[in-house]
Amino acid sequence: MRSLAILACLALAACEPEGPAAPAASEGLPFASVHELRLDGKVLLAQLAVTETERTQGFTGVSPQEDRGMLFVYPLPARGRFWMKDTPADLDIAFLDREGRILQVSPMRALDTEATVSESDKVKFALEMRRGWFAEAGIRPGAKLDLYGVVNALRARGFNPTRLGL
Repeated sequence: MRSLAILACLALAACEPEGPAAPAASEGLPFASVHELRLDGKVLLAQLAVTETERTQGFTGVSPQEDRGMLFVYPLPARGRFWMKDTPADLDIAFLDREGRILQVSPMRALDTEATVSESDKVKFALEMRRGWFAEAGIRPGAKLDLYGVVNALRARGFNPTRLGL
């Protein structure tokens, strides 16, 4: 009887859909690892902020290097909200949809406590780069992030891209 109850619990657990939240990576590369991504053919280097803790930390207390940024990956599209309370450098942020297309690029001031909010509620990714990077690279709304590179970077970090809607 006890083994039947255990089997029933295991069967129910196996049938539950995967939740949208990203699990903490148990293997693979750490949060500080840098990945090569392509945005409209331009190569950039970025850390991935995937877990809630990583997304909250972001660039807190550090300034991004010349051509390095941070890609925030969300399990579900939503309105993007960012603030710079403890970030010591000016940044630009691009809000992207689930296809990797830039919807908007906005400036963010160092140490600003006012939130920068996306115009769209369909934000799946946000990419922070040093101030001026997007303009210098000729990247504007409509530019597309190569999601194949994002999937590979997520796998290298130990995440299942399918659980993140990719």
